Amino acid sequence: MTEKLDYEVLEKRIQELEKENSTLRLFKFAIDNLSDSRCAIVNRDCRFETVSKGYYEAFNKNADQIAGKHISEILGNQMFKTIVKPNFDKALAGEIVNFSGWFDLPGGKKKFMDIQYFPVYSGDQINSVAILVHDLTRIKKAEGLLRESEANLIKAQQIAHIGNWNWDMTEDRISCSKEFYRILGIVPECFCPTYEGYMKYVHPEDLEMFQYSVKKALTETKSKTIKYRIVRPYGIIRTVHERAEVTVDSAGNPINVFGTIQDITEQVQVEEQYQTILKLAIDGFCLVDKQGQLFDVNDSYCKMLGYERDELLKLSISDIDVVQTLEQRVQQCKKIIKTGQDRFETKHRCKDGTLIDVEINTQYSDMKKGMFICFIRDITEKNKIREALKKGEIRYRNLFEGAPVMYAIIKNQKESTIITDCNKQFLTTLGYSRSEVIGKSISEFYTQESQKKLIKEESFRRSMENNFTASERELIGSDGRIINTLIQAVPEYDVQGNIIGGRSMYIDTTSQKRAEEQLRENHELLLMIVDGISDPLMMVDEKMNLMMMNAAAENYFKKNNETCLGRKCYQVFKMRQSLCEGCKLAKAISKGRQKSFERKGLMNPEKLERVCVYPVRKKGDNIRTAILRISDITRVKRIEKELIQADKMISLGVLVSGVAHEINNPNHLIMLNTPILWEAWEDIVPVVEKYYHQNGDFSLAGVLYSEMRDEIPLLFAAIKEGAVRIQRIVQDLKDFSRQDDTHMDQLVNINQVIENSIRLTENLIKKHTEHFKIEYSQNLPMVMGDQQKLEQVMINLIQNACQAVSDKKKAIFITSFFDEKKAMIEVEVRDEGVGIPQEMLDRIMDPFFTTKRSKGGTGLGLAVSSNIVKSFGGKIEVESDLGKGSVFKIFIPTRKFEYPVKILVADDDPFFREYLHKALGETERYSLREAVNGKEAFLKIGQELPDLFILDIQMPDMDGLDVCRLLKEKSELSDIKVIIITGFPESFIVDEIVKMGFDKILAKPFTIIELKKTIEKVMEVE
Repeated sequence: MTEKLDYEVLEKRIQELEKENSTLRLFKFAIDNLSDSRCAIVNRDCRFETVSKGYYEAFNKNADQIAGKHISEILGNQMFKTIVKPNFDKALAGEIVNFSGWFDLPGGKKKFMDIQYFPVYSGDQINSVAILVHDLTRIKKAEGLLRESEANLIKAQQIAHIGNWNWDMTEDRISCSKEFYRILGIVPECFCPTYEGYMKYVHPEDLEMFQYSVKKALTETKSKTIKYRIVRPYGIIRTVHERAEVTVDSAGNPINVFGTIQDITEQVQVEEQYQTILKLAIDGFCLVDKQGQLFDVNDSYCKMLGYERDELLKLSISDIDVVQTLEQRVQQCKKIIKTGQDRFETKHRCKDGTLIDVEINTQYSDMKKGMFICFIRDITEKNKIREALKKGEIRYRNLFEGAPVMYAIIKNQKESTIITDCNKQFLTTLGYSRSEVIGKSISEFYTQESQKKLIKEESFRRSMENNFTASERELIGSDGRIINTLIQAVPEYDVQGNIIGGRSMYIDTTSQKRAEEQLRENHELLLMIVDGISDPLMMVDEKMNLMMMNAAAENYFKKNNETCLGRKCYQVFKMRQSLCEGCKLAKAISKGRQKSFERKGLMNPEKLERVCVYPVRKKGDNIRTAILRISDITRVKRIEKELIQADKMISLGVLVSGVAHEINNPNHLIMLNTPILWEAWEDIVPVVEKYYHQNGDFSLAGVLYSEMRDEIPLLFAAIKEGAVRIQRIVQDLKDFSRQDDTHMDQLVNINQVIENSIRLTENLIKKHTEHFKIEYSQNLPMVMGDQQKLEQVMINLIQNACQAVSDKKKAIFITSFFDEKKAMIEVEVRDEGVGIPQEMLDRIMDPFFTTKRSKGGTGLGLAVSSNIVKSFGGKIEVESDLGKGSVFKIFIPTRKFEYPVKILVADDDPFFREYLHKALGETERYSLREAVNGKEAFLKIGQELPDLFILDIQMPDMDGLDVCRLLKEKSELSDIKVIIITGFPESFIVDEIVKMGFDKILAKPFTIIELKKTIEKVMEVE
């Protein structure tokens, strides 16, 4: 009986539990599917017993991963201690706890939760706590958005200049927003809130249109939009856009109107500017609706297609576009609507049927139920150029790959130059594959020596700075072979003008290197020999093309080989377009015979030249050439002329000496007897006069006495004057023929000579000019000579100047000064007289030549003066301008070089020493000594103390650097001038020598002319 009772109790309990379980499952299902709600049962140990689906999904876990876990393991220790534990303890005490707030959940989520803690009883005991979580995040955010939306609406009205109003027609009262008043530019107190009150602000020109629109809207009881102008206080005009909705009563009568007003003044101005821009735009513009119909076009698009605007607006895009099919255009439009914009190329048909290539840049806009905004550019010419460039690129690539030389394209990247492309020849020659070359630095393919040059000289950087450069480089192949190349590089620039890379061409010169070096040595030797010749040398071919000029020729013509070679000689030197008339050079070349002739100087007509033509013809070569040698024979001819003149002067002197003696004796008798005859005549006159008065007139020498008695005194005076003139001529002849140097050892002050001469000719000067000016140079050096003879020269020049001026208003100037460079004292006597004809200037120094013979001139004054100045080692030069005056310049030297410059040459090359010895040698100017090495040179310096030391750097035993150090240490040798010669002027040894003060560097190879100029500059000699 007891067992049956226990069984019934157990069965009943099972049924109760199943009922509870069913209820719990139903509750759990409801909780699991309750939106934004989550539930969890937690035991007294703070461990989860069960959780709802929403709870464990919120933590990206399943139920098994949460059940049995401590709360702190799921929510974190911090949240557990600060929030969960205090509320949990209250629930265990039987209190229902409600808590809400923002929570930072795992995974960076932030949620607003409303959490309720319910105690769960088992009998009278609280065994667990039910936690019900409501996610109110969306509600809270919606509340915030609503508040934000309200604030934004107010702000948006301010930003968009949109106000709103409500017109209660039953009471005729208008209520407005703040923005409404701001748009009208008034305050609420100044506004009458009625329909008639608002009319006052409508622009008079728009008032009728406004009233009509209001009436129509009230009649049709439809929404209405209108654009009109308002007038603010102070006459400010604004444009507004207004939209209104009409409310009617049950009978259909309007009782209320609600509307918005927007200030669109700026928008209207922008639209006007937009229309102006479209009108002036170079590119075409059109608006196209979704059906492809043209809605608007600008003038440029009309002009592009040849249509009038009205004609074009009647067309659709399918009437113009000839490339796309209807289906393609539909797909294109869908793509533009999806992406918002697109750029593509197509062809458009013009009105005349021609097709043009166009580029279209289009954007989609929602305005007017969808519009495509299109900008069209005619790219017909651009495509032609593009096609030509494409063909050119193909040709370039074929040439690039097929070229028999190596090509590489390089780009600057930071501090390196990277190969971005190369041709097949580059890969074949070096033995690399393309992948082994592209992307590598060009320097990796250089030998170490070439890399050093690249770094030291920055050759590539310099090549990029020029338009086109060439330099030698050694490349290394994949098998270690050294390949000599000639690199030519052209730079590439970006749009800012910065160098970004370049194109390099490498020519394999390995096989030519040895031959070129030999040829270069021979060529340098030949150039040294040719440049060592002081006469200008040129080579021309039978067509008169210049083939070569030596250094003397370059200096002679003031032109260099680079600008002359390959051009016609008559073009370069005569600026002619055809062969010179009677050209002797052409005849000599054509006949193949040597010829020489003399001529006036080509560059300086005052000089005389001998031109020698030496025809040259290579074996097996039909081209004839000739070498010209131009020799300055001015000095030779002058010496010859002077010798002839000197011989004439000697003969003339002998003749003059004898003639002067023979003339002087009878002239002496005339001068002696004429006064006696005059006294006799004076004694006879009274007797003859008495006879005349007694007997009348009578004849004397066939002339009546009455006429003769007045003439006879004049005859005696003329005889006396003629005798004196003969005496003066004879004396000048004696002075001219006599070479008297007995007083040439006097120290003469030139300024004192001028003062004495002016004092002796003072009356003559005052008689001929009122403008006589003197300018003395102070501290003139003294000269050796005869002061009386120099005074004779100055007096003669002053007399000539006085006789040359025809008017006392004309001036005479005398100036003295010292030319330190020429070591000459110069005296100028300048007049503003009649001048001397050019054809007479060469003869005025000749004896007996005069233009004043009618005035008693003998023609000996300037000849004697010239001889006197020459005895001082000087000369007289004359410049004259007919009708403007003449300038006589006296040049008198103050010093002469008594000793040649002593030069010591130190060089271990015997050929070079011999070359310098032949070029400089033992002359009046230079005295040359030699040393074969540094030791010998230093010994000879101490023994001979040269004026100039020419020193090579590279020598055995003791090099140039050691010699310079010893010279620096010896103060007694500090006065010796030093010229350093070297083939390596950029070496560090030269830098060391320059730092010691020896800065006169002459780089090999050099010409004799360059050496002599350097010597003269260093020694400061003429």
